[in-house]
Amino acid sequence: MKSHTFRLSLTVAVVAVLILTLSPKVIGIGIQSSTIDNILNLIPPEAESEFEITQQSLSSGWFQSESSLELVYTPIGSEAIALEFDLQIDHGPLLMTTDGPKFGLAYANITPHLRNNAFDLVVADLPFELPAIALDLIAGFDQSLLIELEVSPVNYSGADGEVVFGGLTSSFKSDSDLSADFEILMGQLRANENSARLNFNISGLEINTETEEISNVLAPSKASFHIPVIESSSPYPLRIANFSSNTSLSNLGGSNEQLSFEQSIVIKEISSNFPLNSFSWQIGLEELDAQALSLYYALLYELQVEMEKDEGSTSPAISRISQELLLITVKNALAFNNTLEANAYGGDHRANINIHWNGMPALNDVARMDINEALEALSFDLDISLDLEAVMSSPLAEMVDPYVQQGYVQLDNGRVLIRASLQDSVLTLNDEETAVGQFF
Repeated sequence: MKSHTFRLSLTVAVVAVLILTLSPKVIGIGIQSSTIDNILNLIPPEAESEFEITQQSLSSGWFQSESSLELVYTPIGSEAIALEFDLQIDHGPLLMTTDGPKFGLAYANITPHLRNNAFDLVVADLPFELPAIALDLIAGFDQSLLIELEVSPVNYSGADGEVVFGGLTSSFKSDSDLSADFEILMGQLRANENSARLNFNISGLEINTETEEISNVLAPSKASFHIPVIESSSPYPLRIANFSSNTSLSNLGGSNEQLSFEQSIVIKEISSNFPLNSFSWQIGLEELDAQALSLYYALLYELQVEMEKDEGSTSPAISRISQELLLITVKNALAFNNTLEANAYGGDHRANINIHWNGMPALNDVARMDINEALEALSFDLDISLDLEAVMSSPLAEMVDPYVQQGYVQLDNGRVLIRASLQDSVLTLNDEETAVGQFF
């Protein structure tokens, strides 16, 4: 019995050793598809106009592989920024990561190199070394990818000034269905330059995003951004507290054919020489046609290519693409809703602006657009309410009485009111109707 148990244990041990020994080589053979190709597949086709990732080299060994990737970012009208990534890839299934042993297909330590003339000039003038960067990647058996970034802190003080940087961590996780999450956490960033009398302080930064499909820019997604405090005493005194933004893109009514975009921008506290104490802006875009947006992105790519060819000059191709972009905008319906709130000059103010464009689907040439038909396709509602006392303390004070006399604004219970709407080519301003067509 003991002999049988021993033989069984020995067999299991031998099999385990063979698996751990042979698996890395098998994984190494497929490292291209399991790791590198997965990274390349994350780039949306619509982003190809600005981003391009190419593999420069790949050499595969038994337990390790080496690869080099190049990412080139080319903003319109600007010099390209090239990032080169050198990957030292350990083959699974057993991975020895910086966080300890883990199971997976591959683990890569990544060394980035930035190539840009402007950046090189800036770095050359810095009185301190750039922070160290640690970049790791884990490819899972389930085709997931986890990329983690850590930037070390900086603490410099000299005759020319000081720089304090609390460091940064970031993580990116994508799953086999291409859903993905992204996070950035940055510590304090404070800088003082004595010669320019320039200083600023950012207490921290947090960014979070998630998307149902990273390779599709039109997939449902969410993003949030938050900075607790931004402040400066020179050259201009400024303090901003609780600066945040939230963004979402979703399918309208559960359909993939129409999209809804929402964004909020909020600054809860503002202290400066300008009499603005708080600000918020709620933005909503609805009835966005997904197919039209895809075509719009494709045309933007063509436009960039042509602009780079002609170095900003207006060619027939650029004119054609511009007309097509305008035509897409005019043909398709769109609902644009805005709510602005602010405290300025010691009073609270609010504005609601809702615009609805029915679209002109039968239009095939922008030059043939009839202004009367366009007015019929357009409707909007405008509702503005301002604190009267605050307005009278502002540069707008002397405009109040003339506008009241002309009927453009109304005064009610300490508020300055403006109400306007356009419906069926009829403009209503503070309860007075006017046919818009008479102005054209």
